[in-house]
Amino acid sequence: MTNAASLWNIEQGDTAVVSGFVGISTTYLRRMREIGIDIGTEVICLNRPPFSAPRQFQICDGVFSLDKEIAGSIKIMAS
Repeated sequence: MTNAASLWNIEQGDTAVVSGFVGISTTYLRRMREIGIDIGTEVICLNRPPFSAPRQFQICDGVFSLDKEIAGSIKIMAS
């Protein structure tokens, strides 16, 4: 995995750290921070269903389902 990878690209069971955001409005970015997604946050991919369905990620103490557009805009580094 490269440093420029997005959250959408991690495999089920992999852990990554959020390194930045691309193409997200400030309103949506604020909402993501409210639920715990920010630079430095550790994220685990729990489920990658087929056909580009939203994927489930463990973030802090919660589980969130993110679609390709949102997960693709969250840049990560492998942890």
